[in-house]
Amino acid sequence: ISQLSQAIQLVLLCILSAGALVLLTSVRSTLEERLEEGALLRVLGARKALIQQALFVEFGALGLFSGVLAAAGAEACLYGLQVFVFKSQVVWHPLLWGLGPLIGVCIISAIGLFASRTVLKVPPMLLLRGSVANALAASAFGNAKSAINVVGSGSPSKTSMFALRDRYLPPCLWTIS
Repeated sequence: ISQLSQAIQLVLLCILSAGALVLLTSVRSTLEERLEEGALLRVLGARKALIQQALFVEFGALGLFSGVLAAAGAEACLYGLQVFVFKSQVVWHPLLWGLGPLIGVCIISAIGLFASRTVLKVPPMLLLRGSVANALAASAFGNAKSAINVVGSGSPSKTSMFALRDRYLPPCLWTIS
């Protein structure tokens, strides 16, 4: 039984690792949109703390949902084992329902905030000046001064400013003509 328990723990560890990699990949695939939204919010006056709180709420809700789903799945498996395999009385596990969502929020929030940390590092002017690829390359240097040297100097492109304006603001709020 101890070998079976160790094998199940190993499978669980592999599943959790695969889930973490899927989360990292999904955050990286939407990084361009996250960078644009973060830049727009910062240009409109939002502080980094507000953007970080929004990311925490997003990943926290995802973690809460996955924790509840995991607790429900675990409870259903335990029910099946208790009733059909061991032929014993059903025992509900309230600790599972409390810890599952809490652990889900902690783990998924940590992974999600780690994967989207670039959103807070890239200065908004870099995104307004050029492409997202330049801003991502510039953020690898770790500071805004080096990043500006990579992208170059000059005024922001009117095309990129209008594209952000047209994408995120309703026409009644357009003040730049």
